[in-house]
Amino acid sequence: LGSSIKVLEDQFDELIVETATKRKQWPRKILVHAIQTMKAEQEMLVSNLRFSENLVELEEMSSVLIFKLLPVVVFNSSYN
Repeated sequence: LGSSIKVLEDQFDELIVETATKRKQWPRKILVHAIQTMKAEQEMLVSNLRFSENLVELEEMSSVLIFKLLPVVVFNSSYN
């Protein structure tokens, strides 16, 4: 009975050491992935912002072109 308790205590000690080691290692491993995820999200936001800015510029350019072409279209339609 005494030897089986000793074996259980040894196994328990090993589990404690293993758990303590994982507690030290896992945050570092998780941190790497968290940083990669945050960088990827930031890159997506920046590219989305660039796309939105380009879209606004295109809309502004198209509205300017429409106003420039409007007299031509009106003139041609009244001419026919």
